[in-house]
Amino acid sequence: MLPKLRRYVLLPDVLYNYVVQEVSKISEASNKKTEIFRKDFVSLRNRYKSDEIPDELKEPFLKMLDIAALIHAGISDAYRMVAYTPVTATAFCADVKKFLDTEFPGWRYIPLKPYGQLTLRCFLLWGVKCSYILNLAMIPIHIYIFMIKYLKIDIKW
Repeated sequence: MLPKLRRYVLLPDVLYNYVVQEVSKISEASNKKTEIFRKDFVSLRNRYKSDEIPDELKEPFLKMLDIAALIHAGISDAYRMVAYTPVTATAFCADVKKFLDTEFPGWRYIPLKPYGQLTLRCFLLWGVKCSYILNLAMIPIHIYIFMIKYLKIDIKW
């Protein structure tokens, strides 16, 4: 569908809510799932870079993929792996940073307002980005785990 798009819109608002269960298929984590997810995400990025995509759409879509990679690899996958497997936050976050630097180098340049306006979600995403750059990503990941596990609050990035 991507080559057929003429326009896209990023919404800063969350338009749905759901219940987070401690044990579910979505929260199940494993090295194999991480490996498959990363391979699929890189494949998607390569498709975005292909000649099928009009040049005027490539750059905006690649920027969106950098944001999505930070959210999914740097937050969601890091949360699942640290919360549900014996991996340490420091080691996993270092691996995420290496993956992002290698495959999605634009993640370091995500602006404070990637959706065009400043929202709490934007501010938190920018904070997570900065924590990865400073090798302190284990801090927001542990805060996120605490929020979900004890406060029953989940942020939809």
